[in-house]
Amino acid sequence: MTTRARTTSPKLRAWWHNPPATPRVTLARQVSGRTLEREVGPAGVLTLAEAAAVLDRPVADVRRAIRTRFLPARRRQGQLVVTVRACYRFREEERADGESAMAAVARARQTGARPIPWARARRELGLE
Repeated sequence: MTTRARTTSPKLRAWWHNPPATPRVTLARQVSGRTLEREVGPAGVLTLAEAAAVLDRPVADVRRAIRTRFLPARRRQGQLVVTVRACYRFREEERADGESAMAAVARARQTGARPIPWARARRELGLE
C-alpha cells in the first residue's frame, strides 16, 4: 500500500473591486493548471477558505471571528458560509479599531503617560 502526501487546498487569491461603494470581490482559484475566476457581489456567499483569502488571514482566525460573533455566518447545506458584505463590514470595523488604538497611543504619548506592565496590572487587579 502506498501513501500519498496530503495535498493542500488549491491556491486561492482574492481582491476587492474599486470603488468600494458596493463591496464586490473577485476570487481566482488555481485548479490543475487553470485559473478559474469568480466575481461575487455583496450578497454572494463565501466558504471559510474564500473568506480567509478575502480577509487575508488564516482560516482559524476566520473561525475564531465567527465563534466570537464578530463575523456573522450562516449554514447552507451544512456548510458555514459568510457573505461578502459581512467581510466588508468586518474589515471596516477592524480598520476603525486600529485607528482608535493608534489615536489612544498618540494621546498617551502627548500626555507623557507611561504604560503599565502586564504583570503589575494583573497583580493590582487580583488576577494572580
